[in-house]
Amino acid sequence: MFCLLCSLCTFALIAAAQTTAPNEYTVQKIAALDNFLVENLAVRGNGKILVTTSAPAATLWEIDPQSSLNATLITQFPGVSGSYGITELQPDVFYVTTGNFSIQTRQPVPQSFTLFEVDMSGFRQLPTGKVTSLPTPREIAILANATVLNGLTHVDGQDGFVLAADSYAGLIWKVDVATGDVVVAIKDASMDPSPSKAAGINGLKYQNGSLYYTNTGSNLYYRLAISANGTAAGTPETIAQIAKPDDLILDDSGTAYICQQVNSLSRVAGNGTVEVIAGTANSNASSLLGPTAVAWGRTPSDKDKLYVTTNGGQSAASNPSSGSQGLSVIGPIAQDSAATSNSSTSASSSASSSASATSSATQGAATQTQSTGGAAASFDQGVRWCLFMVSLALLSVLL
Repeated sequence: MFCLLCSLCTFALIAAAQTTAPNEYTVQKIAALDNFLVENLAVRGNGKILVTTSAPAATLWEIDPQSSLNATLITQFPGVSGSYGITELQPDVFYVTTGNFSIQTRQPVPQSFTLFEVDMSGFRQLPTGKVTSLPTPREIAILANATVLNGLTHVDGQDGFVLAADSYAGLIWKVDVATGDVVVAIKDASMDPSPSKAAGINGLKYQNGSLYYTNTGSNLYYRLAISANGTAAGTPETIAQIAKPDDLILDDSGTAYICQQVNSLSRVAGNGTVEVIAGTANSNASSLLGPTAVAWGRTPSDKDKLYVTTNGGQSAASNPSSGSQGLSVIGPIAQDSAATSNSSTSASSSASSSASATSSATQGAATQTQSTGGAAASFDQGVRWCLFMVSLALLSVLL
């Protein structure tokens, strides 16, 4: 009982430390994929969007955000129930991880995870929606020792390999796309799943010599300097505490936009300030149930907009036909000058900060409460709520 309440208090403190943007961005649903749990996305150079599905089938779809046409099925990967991470390594050549993982039992199927290549350069579709040419996925490697492959990324300027986050092994795999060789690139305690078996490392992105990743179970967001070959060049730095983080995307300043399994999207500056920008009643939250991944548009008309995949929220795990799965758009997003300044100035301060995850997490939580007076007030409310819950627990023991 006491342990449960302590967990609730920790979660409440993290949530309380997040501020809400004065003007939240409206969320607009632009495409539905009913009966599927939509997992991740990648935006093509032509502006069209590829999305993966983690259940009930491993599929890849294309959605044109500027068209009224329905989503187009690109392929269904054979022998597995889910497709997960996706990244573009060469122009219009994408890599996708697939495998078997039970959402209900949280159990992976050993030796089921595979990396595929999907070359979209030959895909052809008429204005009417009729497809005249489809790509054929090419198997690159079977990751025999992987548990659950989640986020997928690559190092800019290095087109020979991809990096895949393994949520339950607590590590990052490196896969050579030419040879299919698979090695452990990085293993660190910051990537481990929680003691309660909640997923560990989840979202994974590369920018300017560093990997940025979330840990869903520990409610933390990290940065790790790496070498050009994908191996660690330092120790992980905790940027922020954030409730139930999933996938993420970065802007040019290094500010992150992180999907949260609590049905919200937050902006996180480099100094750890967390600001909810979408996902409450003020921003049409019904179109942001279960956000799983986020990406910037790539055309002049939408480069300042964020596209977000949704799986329908926590209840959708047992009922994927709830009707809230698909793709939403948020924005245009105004680049916050304060967030940009915080991101650029945090690089030097991060270098001198402690490499200890515990110490950094404490500093990150403190930074969040200093962002505005409203944040401090919210944090105080969270503390009072926690003390109240602990008092109830002690009272129940005495009685």
